Amino acid sequence: MKISLYKGFQYILLIALYIIAIFNFLYPVIRFDSRLLNSVFTIFVLLIPTVLMIKGFFFRSLVAKILNTLIWVIPCILGILLMPIMIAPIGFEQIKNLSLDNSDIVAYRTNGGATTSFGILVMQEKNIIPGIKLVKRIYGQDHKENVNMIKTGENSFEIEGNPEIVKRNVYFE
Repeated sequence: MKISLYKGFQYILLIALYIIAIFNFLYPVIRFDSRLLNSVFTIFVLLIPTVLMIKGFFFRSLVAKILNTLIWVIPCILGILLMPIMIAPIGFEQIKNLSLDNSDIVAYRTNGGATTSFGILVMQEKNIIPGIKLVKRIYGQDHKENVNMIKTGENSFEIEGNPEIVKRNVYFE
């Protein structure tokens, strides 16, 4: 019985990790310093539905096996189809960096490839442990190649003439 509970816990833990990672992809909160680590983590997250579907083949009930397969087949296919797009080398190019007292304000030039124009994305980043950053999107604009940023205080800066005040710990004062 203990083995069965442990396997069930693994299954639930993988589902929770998958949901949290997808939410983090849509609304970035945590990122790795390394682009390679971000890509490797993305690959692992996109493979979680495949692992869950395979684990479901070992369920005792035929109904549970069928339900598990029906639930995870679409995320499996989407993960396999999206993997090359998600880990493609195009993306962010750091163009400016402002160091505030407790965090950094980093401007990235986004590049979607030959068929899209550049864009600007400005994020507040703070190292929480070496190699892992807490991030928050501050500003974004499409069809733009550069951005003007000036530090105006301990936790404030000006972006394109608009003053911005950021929280010390990104999301919390």
